[in-house]
Amino acid sequence: MTPGTHRIAVFFRYRGQRSARLAEASREFSTAEAPSVVRLTARLGPRNGSGFRFEDSRS
Repeated sequence: MTPGTHRIAVFFRYRGQRSARLAEASREFSTAEAPSVVRLTARLGPRNGSGFRFEDSRS
């Protein structure tokens, strides 16, 4: 990944509904060194209406 600010978005959709984006969330993060690896995990809460929680680990 190149140094700088990056944005990632996640969502899920029901089967057969291409335009519906449910529980959409995004996060902005930055990296200062190159090359850099950022591992992001997006976990949905317990209900379909819940939002995503982002976890990151950098190496």
